[in-house]
Amino acid sequence: MHTLAEVLAPFEGEGLVTKVATMVPEESWERVSSAVLGLAMRFAHSGIVMSQGLPMTPLPLESFTWWLFAANPAVLLPLQQQLPQTAQVVWLGQEESLAPERFLILLSDRFAWLQMTTVDTLCFTLHPQPVLAAQQWLNRRVATESQVRLLSQHQQAFPPPPPPYEVMATLAGLWLDISIGQEVLVPDLSEADILRAMTHEVRTPLATIRTLIRSILRRLIDSELRQRLEQVDRECSQQIDRCNLIFAAVGGSPAGAIAPEPTAIHELLHSMAIPWQAEAAQRHLPFAFEMPVSLPLVFSNAALLRQILNNLMERILRGLPDQSQVILKVHPAGPYVKLQFHIRLGHSSSLPLQAIRSWLMLQPDTGTLSLSLPTTKSLLRSIGGHLTARSYADAQELITIFLPQVNYG
Repeated sequence: MHTLAEVLAPFEGEGLVTKVATMVPEESWERVSSAVLGLAMRFAHSGIVMSQGLPMTPLPLESFTWWLFAANPAVLLPLQQQLPQTAQVVWLGQEESLAPERFLILLSDRFAWLQMTTVDTLCFTLHPQPVLAAQQWLNRRVATESQVRLLSQHQQAFPPPPPPYEVMATLAGLWLDISIGQEVLVPDLSEADILRAMTHEVRTPLATIRTLIRSILRRLIDSELRQRLEQVDRECSQQIDRCNLIFAAVGGSPAGAIAPEPTAIHELLHSMAIPWQAEAAQRHLPFAFEMPVSLPLVFSNAALLRQILNNLMERILRGLPDQSQVILKVHPAGPYVKLQFHIRLGHSSSLPLQAIRSWLMLQPDTGTLSLSLPTTKSLLRSIGGHLTARSYADAQELITIFLPQVNYG
């Protein structure tokens, strides 16, 4: 018999189920359960909850029907005398024990929810397809014929609907609060291990929020709400890219994931120039971009190079004082394609940067994190590039990136 994790695995690959690692699964379970059941109290009027053991004591949602699954009667002892008359208890044989998995499935008139924990992971989803698959998996574990019929009737009364955007937006905020507020037990780790863990913990809830927002954007919504959600989507994507870059810098990417390959640098830079110009205009900074109509292929890695250049440009633009200007010139130079960032500072010096160990730089005025130049150089070397940086007495800076051409000569 398949486990619930095996049933949900195909949906993870399709992006319909979110899976996160957690060092404190019991605490994560309690926080998520409390948030979701509170959400049901706020938005839903009736429904059914199917859970292994007790999600909490006493059971909330008096208007809901509870189905509790347990192999050991001791699990339900804290609530044995307080169970509502409508509650159903399904006793499982030892061979049907669901441990170490723990699940909660909520069906209501407004939305459906599924969550599951193992010894070190938490999975959750609002999507109807994995919820239905989990129901079918669970129904096969009910042995009593009368309970099979009754559970089927209850489930048919609440088919999993697509969640309304109010629920998705509220749940995204709840999940972010839960993730940030979670206390993590940190063992004796290296600096790189801690950075990997931190970027993962930030990246995961942001990816979930972005998924929920994009689900909302596929619907018909008013233009003002769409613009605001699109702005949140962009900001989530930018932060996720920063996390991915930090993760790669500390060796978090699997071997071969950033292998150099022939890269169309002209198309890559052309797609990035418009967002750079928009950000410069937003900060009232002149930005000029000079590039020939064609460039040879370079030996690099398109995904990582895009993140490195975005990180570098963001650091430049956010660190410049008023009346500064930036010119990016791109052209072939012998066996390389050369990218030169010419930076002319305004009346004052560039905004101060605070080093966080050897990896990161923090701009205290904006709270923006970026990779240090030595770390950026190391990443570029890993994909065949080279970076130099120079400062001049007349308030000018020059950052140059060399990318090797493919089949030069």
